[in-house]
Amino acid sequence: MGEAIGCIAACAVTEAVTQREMETGIRASAETLEYVNWIALERGRKLDALDLMRALKKMNGVSRSFAAFFETHDIWLAPTMTDVAPLLGYLDSTAPDIDLLVQRFSELYCFNSIYNGAGLPAITLPLHSSSGGLPIGMMFGTGFGNEGLLFRLAGQLERAMPWRDRYPAQSLWMQ
Repeated sequence: MGEAIGCIAACAVTEAVTQREMETGIRASAETLEYVNWIALERGRKLDALDLMRALKKMNGVSRSFAAFFETHDIWLAPTMTDVAPLLGYLDSTAPDIDLLVQRFSELYCFNSIYNGAGLPAITLPLHSSSGGLPIGMMFGTGFGNEGLLFRLAGQLERAMPWRDRYPAQSLWMQ
């Protein structure tokens, strides 16, 4: 699924940048775009309609399979991330190794992409804290059009485990 998402993302960036070039008459360059977008644009310009259709077909198949889960279940529960929040710079979109950046995102947020691809509603709630006080999120997802269930669940969890006043030891809100 990762390749399909990468293809779709590269095509989307290419379409958006090309549209902007046509509107402004200014050609995009490595100097005018953030590096990760420049690389996506370069990759997208090498893809064709067949590549995009294959990626969309793959995402559609995965989406339909995942959506079928919600015919018999109300909620899918998963961690928001596979680890605590990384150090500043770990997900640097200006770093020269874009493949490493994509790998890091994929490893850290491996449960999220199915919702992005399927267009299904999901919500992340800070239900726990690490030993260092960093929030640890739990992601709840549900079937198409069932956002109300997520909001009701979030309200119940907020009342049972309030997180409004929980902050890490070093926080702008604690000063």
